[in-house]
Amino acid sequence: MNYRIFYPSVGSSREVAYTAEILRAIDDAVRDRADVIACGWSSISPRSAFASPEAEALAVAMDAGIVVVASAGNEGPSSGSVSRVPGGIERVITVGATSKNQYIAYDLVSVTAPAPVPDNLQGQSFARALFGPSIQDLVGPFSLVDVRQVAPDGSRLGCQPLLSNSLSGKAVLIQRGDARSPTKPTVLSKRGRDLC
Repeated sequence: MNYRIFYPSVGSSREVAYTAEILRAIDDAVRDRADVIACGWSSISPRSAFASPEAEALAVAMDAGIVVVASAGNEGPSSGSVSRVPGGIERVITVGATSKNQYIAYDLVSVTAPAPVPDNLQGQSFARALFGPSIQDLVGPFSLVDVRQVAPDGSRLGCQPLLSNSLSGKAVLIQRGDARSPTKPTVLSKRGRDLC
């Protein structure tokens, strides 16, 4: 099966597709009982990956048993460039390549307390910030705080402003997600993810 949804545009040298066309192609793939949807495209929209019609359509496809694979995109290494639709959707298998050095992360961090510490919090890689002076000294140890313990609204995403110094000298665990305007009410999405 092959669905062509991108086509030449009069106003651009790039091929384009609009949301309605992408949704129709995903719907057709589900109806045609595809095993895999290979998305070789990346949205130029800055909105969060899971807060889009395309993400909802791909979630339906994955719920129907289809494996979704997407490219990481070619817009990096700017902030959030890999977290766009469709590659930034948590359940999508995202692939990418780089011509840079082989470092994915420079350092490792392990949570050591309070016991028992889950195995998935040991030896986690992280990259250094690309701003500010280089940190040469050993950092930590810090006590681990779940942001829900200090967030006024109890959110795992830390969307609301936190009390001053509430995380001073601590490492904080915050769930990745879409922090929306604090004036909007909290909404629970269909997939059970908290949205602020």
